[in-house]
Amino acid sequence: MLLRVWSNGKWQDIQAADFPCSISISPEGSPAFASSAEPPAAWISLSNNQLFVQATDEPTSILHNGTSIKSSEWLAPGDTITIGAATLRLRLDSEILTLEPVDIAASKQTTKDGQPSPDHTPSFAPLPGSRLNRRLRNTALAIFILLLLAAAFVLTAVPVRITITPQPDTVSFNRFPLSVKIWDRYLALPGTYRIIASKAGFRKLNESVTISFASKPTFTFTLQELPGLFDITTQPVDGASVSINNSELGITPLQNIELDKGRHELRITSAERSPCNSTACIRSQHCRAYAELAAFGGQDFTQR
Repeated sequence: MLLRVWSNGKWQDIQAADFPCSISISPEGSPAFASSAEPPAAWISLSNNQLFVQATDEPTSILHNGTSIKSSEWLAPGDTITIGAATLRLRLDSEILTLEPVDIAASKQTTKDGQPSPDHTPSFAPLPGSRLNRRLRNTALAIFILLLLAAAFVLTAVPVRITITPQPDTVSFNRFPLSVKIWDRYLALPGTYRIIASKAGFRKLNESVTISFASKPTFTFTLQELPGLFDITTQPVDGASVSINNSELGITPLQNIELDKGRHELRITSAERSPCNSTACIRSQHCRAYAELAAFGGQDFTQR
């Protein structure tokens, strides 16, 4: 049901397929809809789910909210249409649009003793089509604002190139204010950013950089390999002193000593045994060395 009207002394429902619908006034002054008995004084029609009233060539005076119309006017709940001596009001009641004479509408707003109804509140909700049109306008406005912001970002952003060797597994270039990756570069607004990169077997990169206007910065970084972990045990005695590259490390047994990959000069000494001088070669993440200290000279050093 789209529109309910008071026609020829009774209620009549007008569906969407019934539009356009004529309005005429009987000799008694009552409105008649879709009646061929009298020539139409006006038309009620529908466009984009929105009602409107349109005048005809008949000499009958037509007013919309008290203003004379010569062509057409959109209708909304609360509007009045005056045709000759009859005035009709458009109401929205329980989601049903009603077009009725003002005297009927007024009678619904009074109690039996003729006093105004205390809980009567006129409804001025928009038509369903109005809601749809408003949503479309709001959506179009939101899209326009987003496009405007995107254009402002492109015009003010600075191109940034970041080179990291070897190629990391993951890279992030973010935080305030904003950055967007395009191919092998970033577009970033001036400000301070943090570059975070990681790769298996290498130390995590975590660097802060500052970007300013009128610059095209290039940042170059090299990932550092993780150190090897070196375990050293001695036989037949513990408590031997260990030094690597002439730097004291501690007393055996030693575990998880961080050493960069490569060759290192190793010296193990004990008060009870002959010293052990050898070379430790760090080739993997975790290496272990075993040194047998001889009591009367000689040594046996094994690494695996």
